[in-house]
Amino acid sequence: MITILGVGHVFDISKQVKYIIRQANPQAVCIELDPLRYNALRNPQEKKNRSGGGATYELMAAFQSKVADDYGGEAGAEMLAAADAAAEIGAKLCLIDVDARALFERIMSEMTFRERAKLFFASFGSIFVRKKTIEEEISNYEKDTEKYMELMGEQLPTMKRILVDERNDLMASNILKAAENYPNVAVVIGDGHVDGIMKLLKEQEVKAVRLKEIRNMMCPEEENIHLADDNCTLQYSFES
Repeated sequence: MITILGVGHVFDISKQVKYIIRQANPQAVCIELDPLRYNALRNPQEKKNRSGGGATYELMAAFQSKVADDYGGEAGAEMLAAADAAAEIGAKLCLIDVDARALFERIMSEMTFRERAKLFFASFGSIFVRKKTIEEEISNYEKDTEKYMELMGEQLPTMKRILVDERNDLMASNILKAAENYPNVAVVIGDGHVDGIMKLLKEQEVKAVRLKEIRNMMCPEEENIHLADDNCTLQYSFES
């Protein structure tokens, strides 16, 4: 059994992520991080881990942090919550992604000038985007995820190919490796990767909890959550 959690890196959903993992009780937890980013999240004071990636990468990171503040969260906190939950239940933690900065440098080198300019100005403008606009974008994404990703491919084909499609292939391969060794695996990835990865895992028994469901969960306080606790409401069953 593979349970996929589609998350958003800017939302305050750590409690929900922990709860779902505890309920699934997997032997392994796969998260969308590489060792460098994982260590950077664990040790934010080590600024050396944040170097590289270029101006556009830093603008995108700044936007992510701004949106996280708007939603009362911290970028990447849900990944650390998943890692903490894995430690609590004695599950193997698997880092299934590649170095984002090296990946982004490759994207920038393979993009056309038109794509690079479009991405830079979009990243710069995103810093001034209001929360209402972000909510509208999220709503459009949730209404038709596949169409939204297709549009991204039309606007920024190189970015879509490398950042989404190729990473889907890699992460799906690493998930399958984990599934070969552990009968019950939980996977925490950005919601935009869920559809693509589920297609690549078509031979497996897979269940998914999407970002919209996770954001709408109502959980008890952290200290009151137990594996048998049913006070966290979610229209989803982990039963086979």
